Amino acid sequence: MARARPALGVVAAVTMTACTTFDDLTADEDLADAACGADCPPSHQPGARCAGPADCDSAVCGPDGTCAAPTSSDGVKNGSETDVDCGGGAPTNAPKCAAGKACREATDCVWGYCTGNVCEGHKPGRKDGDQTDIDCGGTMSPACDWEKDCLVDRDCTSKACGADKKCLTGPSCRPVHGGSTCGTGEFGDAGKSHESCCRSLVVPGFTDPQQPGKAVYLDKYEITAGRMRAFLEALAAANQGAPDVKGYMAKNRPSRWNPGWENTLPSAQLSGNATYTVANPTVDLLYPGQDRYDANGRAVTDWVVRSGAFTVETAVVHALGASHFFPEYFAPTPPWPSADYGATHNLNCTNEADSYGYSTYWFDKATIEQYGGGVGKRFSKNDMDEKALNCAPFGLFAAFCAWDGGQLMTAEVFDHVAGGPWPPNAGGIPAPLPAPPPRLAGANTACGEPANTLNTFPDGTQSCPGVYYYPPDQGNNYDGSSRIAPPGRVPADTVAINAGDEPWMDLKGNLHEAVLKADGIFDYRGYGVAWSSIQPHRNQITTPRMKAGSFGARCMRFK
Repeated sequence: MARARPALGVVAAVTMTACTTFDDLTADEDLADAACGADCPPSHQPGARCAGPADCDSAVCGPDGTCAAPTSSDGVKNGSETDVDCGGGAPTNAPKCAAGKACREATDCVWGYCTGNVCEGHKPGRKDGDQTDIDCGGTMSPACDWEKDCLVDRDCTSKACGADKKCLTGPSCRPVHGGSTCGTGEFGDAGKSHESCCRSLVVPGFTDPQQPGKAVYLDKYEITAGRMRAFLEALAAANQGAPDVKGYMAKNRPSRWNPGWENTLPSAQLSGNATYTVANPTVDLLYPGQDRYDANGRAVTDWVVRSGAFTVETAVVHALGASHFFPEYFAPTPPWPSADYGATHNLNCTNEADSYGYSTYWFDKATIEQYGGGVGKRFSKNDMDEKALNCAPFGLFAAFCAWDGGQLMTAEVFDHVAGGPWPPNAGGIPAPLPAPPPRLAGANTACGEPANTLNTFPDGTQSCPGVYYYPPDQGNNYDGSSRIAPPGRVPADTVAINAGDEPWMDLKGNLHEAVLKADGIFDYRGYGVAWSSIQPHRNQITTPRMKAGSFGARCMRFK
């Protein structure tokens, strides 16, 4: 019969035949073990001598012959664990248990459900585990779609979790101004109705030939100046302060992209240039010559396109400022004053005195004075970031949409939404040219007409204050951007395919919008500000270099 183990600190009286030699033992427990020998039960605690797992509370006898403390990787169920190396919390702090493992409560389980002391697995249609929304988010589930709940960027397919903890459609809508200020009413209005400027609506009945099997979405709103700023700042943060759009696109070319467009994209904020050659007849449609200008039709006959090599400044301050990209255009005879008039006439992007230029991308006063030849912006950065972006080259718009998770709107998707083809060379004038597409019918282009409800006017010297004009310009003569509306501000400017559908905003008016045709050539759609002045520039409009106060853009997406 095994003897009872003596209390610690007491050495039992035993016969020599029952004892082991303990001359080298000093601890009381070891003395006791020596006294009772093989008949002594193990202490079971960490550090106690052991011959095997049964001798230890942790069921782990270490290689040194002593009991080990329980851990979450020892391959046995010990400590407070509810199953082998999982559940139970302290002291092992084991991970949560997978489906089918034993549990005591929900917190023991990976998916957060313990039923009948067994962990449940994930069930579709239920938000479980560390999911941030139903069936998505967290570390074990697919990323969440647009507008689903999220905690961090990795929870979202767009890799962008907004400040409201909703997945953004595109990363460009992280900022407040220009990111979540689209809709009716101004930012400070109590009755405003604003939402994400990246909201995108499915296009019923349309399939993009380059994206078979995918649903096509068209953004509800025009691109804002604030969204372009977010794009450039993100690239700068990833490239030691340089917003290298050119380099980014060279490494991340989407399916609908011409590498030649990269030539005139910005690679830095304040410096950079591009050289190109214009030949006649045309050999590169990126830089079309006099023959293409003739083929596109002339609204004004006095301008010519010169052949030769030309250089333009491509820095961000030039691409989004008053600089233009068309030095090859020349007016050799009066009434046009000099070279470049064909490009600069409708630029309307300067902030010089008496110009009333209306570019919407904000630069500080010193930058405009140094690089734009002007006196600065009249309005605040926040005011400008909310507005629809103009004075940006078409190629830069295309690059922005690619970074934001989509592509520039195509002519085909616009025509589908509008209900028919856009009249060729319409110039924004619905008559006597062919009638506009059915869903754009009734669009008025001249302020003052009784039925006019759109923000459109024929010339850059005019405005449409009865429809939109904000902030008040205080009578200044160098910044006319009050006339450009933030997307969604004009409630009547809506287009929907089916009755009752959520509509797209500003597809009729505000800004003409750059589009990409099936042949890879740029064009524009919709009516907009200064619609009369754009007619002479049909050739420039085909290129990625085109920019003017009249032109904006929007993106389309696929999933």
